[in-house]
Amino acid sequence: MGSSENIGSVSRHYQAISKKWRLYKRLDIAPQRPPVFPITDSGVHKTNSRLKSSPVEVVANRERFYQQLIGSYGLTQILIDGDHHLLYTCGSTVPYLTVPIGEASHEIFKIVQPELIAPLRYAINLASNHGKRIAVSLALNENPGNSIINYVRIEVIPLPSIGSEGRMIISFSSAPPDDRTVSLPSSGGEHWLLQQLTQELTATQQDMQRTIEQSRATSEEMRSANEEVMAMNEELQSANEELESSKEELQSLNEELTTSNSNLEAKNTESDLLNADLYNLLRSSETATLMLDAQLKIRRYSPAMTSLMKLIDNDIGRHIDDLVRLVNDPLLIQDCSAVLLHKKVASVDNIRDNNHHWFMRRVLPYKDAHGTIAGVVVNYVDITSLKEAGERIREHTEKLEWKSNLLAKAAPIIARDSDDRIIFWNQGAETLYGWTETEALGKVIYELLKTVSTLSFENIKNELLSKQIWIGELLHFTKNGNKILVESQWTAYHDYTGNLTAIVEVNKDITLHREAQQSLAESEVTLKTMMDWTYNWEYWLAPNGNVIYMTPSVLRITGYTAEEFERNPALCNLIIHEQDTHLWERHVSQYLAHNKNDVFSINLRIHRKNGELRWINHTSHQVFAPNGAYLGLRVSVLDITDKKLAEDQILELANFDPLTHLPNRRLLQDRMNQSLITSERNQQFCGLLMIDLDYFKKINDSEGHDIGDKLLIETARSYVFIGRLWYWLFLSILFKAAALCGVKN
Repeated sequence: MGSSENIGSVSRHYQAISKKWRLYKRLDIAPQRPPVFPITDSGVHKTNSRLKSSPVEVVANRERFYQQLIGSYGLTQILIDGDHHLLYTCGSTVPYLTVPIGEASHEIFKIVQPELIAPLRYAINLASNHGKRIAVSLALNENPGNSIINYVRIEVIPLPSIGSEGRMIISFSSAPPDDRTVSLPSSGGEHWLLQQLTQELTATQQDMQRTIEQSRATSEEMRSANEEVMAMNEELQSANEELESSKEELQSLNEELTTSNSNLEAKNTESDLLNADLYNLLRSSETATLMLDAQLKIRRYSPAMTSLMKLIDNDIGRHIDDLVRLVNDPLLIQDCSAVLLHKKVASVDNIRDNNHHWFMRRVLPYKDAHGTIAGVVVNYVDITSLKEAGERIREHTEKLEWKSNLLAKAAPIIARDSDDRIIFWNQGAETLYGWTETEALGKVIYELLKTVSTLSFENIKNELLSKQIWIGELLHFTKNGNKILVESQWTAYHDYTGNLTAIVEVNKDITLHREAQQSLAESEVTLKTMMDWTYNWEYWLAPNGNVIYMTPSVLRITGYTAEEFERNPALCNLIIHEQDTHLWERHVSQYLAHNKNDVFSINLRIHRKNGELRWINHTSHQVFAPNGAYLGLRVSVLDITDKKLAEDQILELANFDPLTHLPNRRLLQDRMNQSLITSERNQQFCGLLMIDLDYFKKINDSEGHDIGDKLLIETARSYVFIGRLWYWLFLSILFKAAALCGVKN
């Protein structure tokens, strides 16, 4: 308790632990409430129903009626506590209780009639000792002048513990004794009275002993209270000193607050800068980052996160479960909740999005300035390249294991000691050289295999000891005398002291391989010679679009070298003529369908490096391996510029007059048919004009054919004709001829 607090009137609810230090323990004592006596109103006559009263008045009248009824006719009942203090009365108590003389008291033995003190104490002691209901009956002496009845029945009922021990209900009545009561002698019985006095004396001694103990405790409390007062005085003195120092501290505190305000403004500025830096950091990060609060609502996110979740700026504050995720991550919310509960969550590296990219997801706690977890930070790191590399490593490891098993069974492996004597000879060596293990063990390897090398054995051994490995080619002879070329790998093995203990030699017969390499090299030279001298532009594109091979004839057709196309594969698209771009894109989309048996061909224009326009024929065909794997695109390009010009000239001669370049009879017939169709569709007349040049024959004969030809050319240029029919006869078509001639029908 504080220095200004005290127990007061509630001391019975606390137990003193240290008076000096003002320490008290609260006792679990329930508040004292009077018992509830069940009383029914079944025997009460109803009042006149014609008198109308309010519900409050009815209840009040009923309560007063009950009290009068119980006080006049009910049993006299009282409730006492464990200290024999009166708590509650019911019924008429005048015949049994009296007002104490002197100091007012609620102790039952001070307010009960004197002749009932001994029987009441006797009944209370029996009920308390046995814990059950006790009824005693007392016969009083006859006294005509006394109003007390002849028989008094005292019944004591101990109540169960309801927070305070020792409560009892005592009822008084004038009923005669029966077989359930203990009959006491009259008040003149000396023996019984002596027995009661003895019991009272014993109880009084016990009360005195308790009083003495309480006095001792009170003395101790007074002593501790005195010490507390002295301590309080000392505290008051120190408090005065503290007030003086507090005044000075307040002055310095005011100065510190002024300084703190300045620092706070600087901190706010710094915080704004940090927020701006955090915003720029998130925006510039290529890692998909998502910050969530303790309710798993979005606080911030990096732009890369929008490729994994459908996020917009308005999603700030939304729950993560409300968003559409583009990645397969079913444990995201579960892991975030675990991190908020201070659990460590391992990284997950099997997250995949709709674009078949692999991601590693990490969930880390987001802590505030006090170190409390205020949210989580979710990072998605693109590990597609690592996954692919891991897959390649796994495949490579499987191949190495397969090769290791294969070498253990079939590869020729020979081990020799430091004296070059064979100590290990496997089945592969037996198959390759012909000697059995028994025949080879203990032999010097150089002598047995008649080894021939371009390097001396001393140099080979020195290189082996310095690098711990040597790889080279050796010439060996088998048991049958056959000469074989082997690729040999030597590995040195040492003991823990560093001394050479063994040399393991793995030999691979490369005789046929070397012959095949030589034959292949010759074939490649022949094929390259043939392809390099081909007239057409031939090339092969890999599945990724890179150039595998391109003939030198590309320089003749495009003006660019093969090396330029290899450095920039997109050059194939850049040289296409602008008006033919749509044809080229359709052509590319067709051959990308990977149809094995389809050949795609197209004629289009390209720009050479010097700007010249050329016509080419581009023919492509997919290339597939025997197992069906797509290997790329095989393309053949032919320069058809001359062919295209010849076709245009043939078309000109077939449809146009060579002199005037007007449509000839064949094309003229087609134009007239089109005019008739147009006239019929529009329901309009059209006119056909046949124009003949007068005196043309005379001019042609007198001035010559050259002048006549010039006249025809000038005439065709000066007027609108649809064609030249023959010699100097021209044709023209008039649309809307009816309107021109004034014809209505």
